Amino acid sequence: MMDTFQNFAPDDPFGAIEEQARGRILPKAAREWFIEQGVPPINLVKTWAGYSDLVLYDDVVFLDNGCFEFHRYKPGKADAALTFVCWSSDGCASDICAWQAKTGKIATWLGYVAMLGEENLYGPRPDVGLMVHVDPLDWFKAKRSGVVILNSEWAAPALRDAGTLATSSLAAARTLRRALVVEMPKILIPDDGESA
Repeated sequence: MMDTFQNFAPDDPFGAIEEQARGRILPKAAREWFIEQGVPPINLVKTWAGYSDLVLYDDVVFLDNGCFEFHRYKPGKADAALTFVCWSSDGCASDICAWQAKTGKIATWLGYVAMLGEENLYGPRPDVGLMVHVDPLDWFKAKRSGVVILNSEWAAPALRDAGTLATSSLAAARTLRRALVVEMPKILIPDDGESA
């Protein structure tokens, strides 16, 4: 039986699938840590919809702009991190995420995605609403259904249009509400020379 990929014929315009595939299989200690946290091993291999989407391990350099670079391309202090492909709402491999579960460090390779799970924005939902998870650990526990906000400014418009949203707690709901607030721009009236 062949595996089915995320969108049946993965579109990889930025080379995300190919680059992420250069990583290593998760070490035994990382797999055991996930099991201790309540994440079944299958959730690191397949999504809730049954698509093959392997989480790998790689050496990265976290940058100051919210992105990362693979250590193979950038010298510097290497950090071991989990890597996984980020899919857009239309099914394209649009970026790679690097996440250090124990420290909470998270970054994207190209800076193109606002959320993990963007492919879940407009698809069928197994729950009442679109689940907005607090962090990637909760997202992995949920078989990668729902989303995790990486950039609230970019994510807010899409989430406002996504319909009913769900969170895991009152504190998470308050954080989400603050992330969705629209900041009104300054409105200037040019002086047209008329006097009052």
